[in-house]
Amino acid sequence: MSVVGGDDYYPLSESEIFSESGSESGEKISAETLAVTAALTASGILGRVALQHYPSIETVLPLAIAVGFYGGKKQGLASGITGFYATNFLVYGGQGPWTFYQMAGAGLAALTAYYLSKISSGRKMYFASLFTGTVAFELVVNGVSLILSGTGLLSAPAYLLAAVPFALTHLVSTLGFGVTIYGFNRTLGKVYGRS
Repeated sequence: MSVVGGDDYYPLSESEIFSESGSESGEKISAETLAVTAALTASGILGRVALQHYPSIETVLPLAIAVGFYGGKKQGLASGITGFYATNFLVYGGQGPWTFYQMAGAGLAALTAYYLSKISSGRKMYFASLFTGTVAFELVVNGVSLILSGTGLLSAPAYLLAAVPFALTHLVSTLGFGVTIYGFNRTLGKVYGRS
């Protein structure tokens, strides 16, 4: 494998790409970490496709938040962004302008989880990151939707009020999936070097 940068050619060995170190502050990502992030993202994609008939109940966001919390900002961003991008090829509605702000919302949620994990990596902070990340996602998605809808200022409160049941459903389902994911916190901590 090699990396090409400008006019220079830098060959990289497999050990330089997949080291045993963690993934933050410029360290390389291990093959195990990459595989776990990919598997969690894939399970989120499959879950979102399977649950598409239930509005606002989906698995990509809680998994992206968990990956951000345990795995770091790079893995969390990758999980959230690719999760929503990939699933929009597979769910009703497909790709559209909403894909970009779903990806942005999921990325923000994962970053929120990462920064909260720097305060504490305990159970309370994990669930706080699920709550905060979901609220951040909803603010991005509903805020941009409001702007793109062309709804005037007088109609904006009604528009946002109509979104509340869906946002609450999303929040409750994310917390519910988060309980299941938390059952694997020791394993995730070991894989991502947090224990």
